[in-house]
Amino acid sequence: MGKQQHNTTSKLLTVLFVFLILPITIFMMQYARRVQGAASLKSYTIYEDSLATGWENRSWASHVNLANPSPVHSGTRSISFTPTRIWAGLYLYTGTSVDITPYTFLHFVARASRTGQDYNVMLYDGANNGLPKVHLAHYGGNPVPGTWKVYNIPLADLRANATQIRGVAIQSRTRRHGTLYLDSISLTDSTSSLTSTPTSTADPIGKFTTLPPGSPLPSESECAARVRYSSFEPRHDNYTANHQVPTATQIASLHPWDNNTMGQDIKADSLRKQIRGNFTGTTDAILQWVACKWGIDENIVRAEAVVESNWHQSQLGDYTTDQSLCPPGTWNGSGCYQSYGILQIKYIYNTSSWPMSRADTAFSAEYMYGIIRACYEGWTDYLNNSTPLPGYPKYHAGDIWACIGRWYSGSWYDQGAVDYIKSVQTHYTNKEWLKPGF
Repeated sequence: MGKQQHNTTSKLLTVLFVFLILPITIFMMQYARRVQGAASLKSYTIYEDSLATGWENRSWASHVNLANPSPVHSGTRSISFTPTRIWAGLYLYTGTSVDITPYTFLHFVARASRTGQDYNVMLYDGANNGLPKVHLAHYGGNPVPGTWKVYNIPLADLRANATQIRGVAIQSRTRRHGTLYLDSISLTDSTSSLTSTPTSTADPIGKFTTLPPGSPLPSESECAARVRYSSFEPRHDNYTANHQVPTATQIASLHPWDNNTMGQDIKADSLRKQIRGNFTGTTDAILQWVACKWGIDENIVRAEAVVESNWHQSQLGDYTTDQSLCPPGTWNGSGCYQSYGILQIKYIYNTSSWPMSRADTAFSAEYMYGIIRACYEGWTDYLNNSTPLPGYPKYHAGDIWACIGRWYSGSWYDQGAVDYIKSVQTHYTNKEWLKPGF
């Protein structure tokens, strides 16, 4: 009987451990991990129900309520900002500089009172000088009525070389004087600390693929909303070009895409008229935006940018000693480079794209892929006279790889085009941009 009692007691203790002690132990381990993970996340609050200590409102040309009772995203109060004229600004200022080096993103949530509200976002450095503006629509689309939208803007896009800031500003870009509601403004080192907050109601974001000829193409603002934004930037030397956009005068000076200038059907000019270069961000964000806007597989765009420049907008190519082939101001006394930019636009065939092809990453990539889209639509008429290598088809709409080859050789499935296609396809398969050290 004593042995049976001992066995029974042991069994009871085992059951007690499984049902009571083990779950408690697991819970404590999970809690400790959550606490450890939370401790590793850095965050600096600027506004949560009220401005943080030391911060004040220095807005201009607007009505601002820092204790707006409704609508509210979290807590009990939000900010309401109602511009009274275009370029009005909500400006939150602190007299004590904030070190932003531990942080990666400016985070906030926003909600519009009406459609069509459009804003810039900017920081002010430690001397209270304005840093480069970014267009809020490029970071998830414009705020919308009826729902809160989460924004995480990489500080790399906002700060230039600054390490200290004294202010955050949101500036109206339109005369449509709706109210913008803002909440939960902070600096953070990771978007993962924000996973409990509502996410954007924008269309699901997926990989951009090649759309068939004749497909309606997304607008540039829609593509800006669909780009997957992150702090990934393997080419920091592109910063200035990535944040420069052409002037209206430069865009108006682009030559028509027709048979007189580029050997293309006049329908191709409908694509040229869509070119604005109106996007700023990281190099990969720009390549995504271009892929979306022209309906091209984003990994084709990335792979071709590897072949042409290894993603450097400063890349130079096609050196010549013939001064007549040189872009204005590039002759060095004995020669010059003819091709410029992340996708190597050759000046002699695209004279009106200069100097934007050299200075503006988004324009350069957008212009080049607009030409490829025209080819893919079947609108590059001069290719009808090309003689492809044996076994390859004549020019027709819908062959994206042949149009990639045409960019290099100027012809349809000649040897140069075929070799170039194979090179781009190799990088398309290898995806070097995903590898360490790219």
